[in-house]
Amino acid sequence: MTGSPSVPPPDSPTDAPSDEMPDAMQDAVSGAPPPPREDSMSVLLAQILRDLQGRHVTVGEIVFHFRRRSFGGLLFVLTLLGLLPIVSFIAGLAMLVPAVQMARGLPAPRLPGFVSARRVSVDRARRLGRRVLPGIEAMERYIRPRWLILTAPPMPIVLGAVCAALGVAMILPVPLINLPPAIALAFLSMGIIERDGVMIVIGLAAAAAAFVLCGLMASFAVDAFAAIFLDSAG
Repeated sequence: MTGSPSVPPPDSPTDAPSDEMPDAMQDAVSGAPPPPREDSMSVLLAQILRDLQGRHVTVGEIVFHFRRRSFGGLLFVLTLLGLLPIVSFIAGLAMLVPAVQMARGLPAPRLPGFVSARRVSVDRARRLGRRVLPGIEAMERYIRPRWLILTAPPMPIVLGAVCAALGVAMILPVPLINLPPAIALAFLSMGIIERDGVMIVIGLAAAAAAFVLCGLMASFAVDAFAAIFLDSAG
């Protein structure tokens, strides 16, 4: 009969259910980790490592790439620089500036000119970045905004004071004493960046352990120096 509506057959491809799952669902079923976000620290760090040119780069040029990360990004990049020999003292000293500014409640950090002008070897920065990048990517799988009360005022003031104390520990003239504070600062800075209260709790626990370890290492170094001095004097 003319004029009657046409009905598609039951096996029409338009009505057949699709056997394909969205990528996110496939990742969830397979247990594969989600891909890193375009604005994640690991992606930003990898991009910075690719863009480094010449033989040397200044601290200010590196920090410029983290400008949108405010205090957390600046503390993070200074923590990485603090793992480099020779530069660790300057990085630890520079860390006091944003940490104190954060403790004072300032909205954004500023570095003094002599710190920004400090040069770092590009090859050394790349080697360090490639070593820490897998660890950052692993951390980002578990980082997300949570326990936001630990990132809201007045917690930034408390965290700034803790970071300042860790910065002081990093510049103590004792071999390898910069490692425990750097680990604690890495957790704290990532928690500040991503507003992850769990990471901040881990960072505070690591900071407490770092203060104990630094105290023991400093005490051992003083005792060793005193023993050497007394032996030479005798």
